[in-house]
Amino acid sequence: MRPGPRQGTVELNVIDDGVGIAESLRGHLFEPFFTTASSGTGLGCILHARSATPMLLRQLDYVERPVGTQFSLVCKGAIA
Repeated sequence: MRPGPRQGTVELNVIDDGVGIAESLRGHLFEPFFTTASSGTGLGCILHARSATPMLLRQLDYVERPVGTQFSLVCKGAIA
């Protein structure tokens, strides 16, 4: 966690070193009901982004990496 791009925000990056997200799927990450899982609902990213946005979340982005996956969240708040 580090200070965010705007005053009064913090940035949190969630990173893993797995296989990543296929380039052909990246444009669909925040579409409601999009899923690649046979039992998935496709509500993961969009539900979290929309439910948290009015209160806390200011920005949620997928960040391209050579290996793994990264999501960057900019939230209202300050680092003490």
